[in-house]
Amino acid sequence: MIIWTIIFVAFMYIAFFTGIYATYRTGAKANGNMLLGVTLPHDALNDSAVNSIVEKYRKAYSFYALAFLMLVIPAMFFTDYISVSFLYFFVWVVTFIYVNHKIAVKYFDELYSLKREKEWWVGTQNIINIDTEVSRLKNTFVISKKWFIVPLIISAIPIITALVNNQDIHSILTTLIGILTLAVFYSVYHFYGKSRTKAYSENTEVNIALNHVYKREWSKCFFIIATLSSVFFTALTYLMNIENIQGIIAIVSCLYSLFIMVPIFSAYNKVRDKRNKMLRIINETMYTDDDLFWRGGIYNNPNDKNSVVEKRIGYGATINAASKGGKVVYASILLAAAIFVGVSIYIMPLDFGSVSLSVSEQVVTIKVPLKEFAFAIDDIKSVTMIDEFPHATRAGGANFPKLYTGRFIVTGCGASDLFIYTNNPPYIAIELESGWLFINCRTSEQTDDYFNKLKLLIDEEAVRLGGS
Repeated sequence: MIIWTIIFVAFMYIAFFTGIYATYRTGAKANGNMLLGVTLPHDALNDSAVNSIVEKYRKAYSFYALAFLMLVIPAMFFTDYISVSFLYFFVWVVTFIYVNHKIAVKYFDELYSLKREKEWWVGTQNIINIDTEVSRLKNTFVISKKWFIVPLIISAIPIITALVNNQDIHSILTTLIGILTLAVFYSVYHFYGKSRTKAYSENTEVNIALNHVYKREWSKCFFIIATLSSVFFTALTYLMNIENIQGIIAIVSCLYSLFIMVPIFSAYNKVRDKRNKMLRIINETMYTDDDLFWRGGIYNNPNDKNSVVEKRIGYGATINAASKGGKVVYASILLAAAIFVGVSIYIMPLDFGSVSLSVSEQVVTIKVPLKEFAFAIDDIKSVTMIDEFPHATRAGGANFPKLYTGRFIVTGCGASDLFIYTNNPPYIAIELESGWLFINCRTSEQTDDYFNKLKLLIDEEAVRLGGS
């Protein structure tokens, strides 16, 4: 189990590393007449001073990429601690993106300063060219939103199953994450559809063709990712109910991470190749020099009402920070980050908390991280110590690599409440009037101590009832 957890965590880091590295690597390659996000005349793309700046950029992002790759190694040593793993991963991703962003901004500014010095202005400045015929047709370029019914149905299957079987919400938390992911990709699809079209040429047919391929390919991309995500999270919901298949879960998760990259790279390459090929043929390209609005590495153009625009470095689109929709998106990203950190802090007791037992007025209270169990002494039917824990299927709880907590179906006992550190015997099995409760502590000594206390309580209760 431990080795599969390490493999899965390592793959997730490598997947994110590859995505971030590939994104910023595109800045060093000419995309049309653009380098490092700066618009240049075609004859300036091979200028020695430009090439020198691009080479410095390559060395800088390669150096820091290697450094962040090395920082993946420490993460392999605390995979048992869920909250710490989440926080480290979050800090690693955010810091990696931030450092790459700062590098891109640094060399964008350096190249932009060279451009101003050389007066390499291209086309009209700070003007948005619009082809009205293309704008009229833009809603026909994307695939139909009805296609998203498919991933919605897939995501709804575990919810319907849970409602039919009267399961609690914990049993479908993975599915709810999948539905949230589906909502995110549908929102991105919607933004792409509503984003403004771009006038590349005086020729309307060329503009229609290029805008069509751009919107069509990216809308297909997000539908495919939404469907893959729904299949993945639905499968994960059911797989997590099966014991001892962590290896399969790790493999499925790794494959999902790989598969969602394919439509992104495919859409980017198709759009770029089509655009470059067609613009080379017609040789009548319309350029707008709006580099000023990209300074700081973020598109911030109050004159542009569109919330989503094509990225200059990387794949897909980015947000116009000056638009109302852009501000909502950035606020949503900050909120999502805060929720992620908050959840990581909230579950820290699962990693570092302890089990306590107390008795007050004939009521036993067992406090475990994030939960407590209370029952009357006379509700106890039996207390036994077991060295081997029976097979258990999740029915509303959480099965972490080294911890089972919540509601499970236990072989021979039915629906039971668990808080056990797996592969850490012994375990206390408490039979109550309402069902079974299984607990243990981090150390066998403490588990033995609590078992003896419970046995003593039962004996004292038997004496009390016998005396009365």
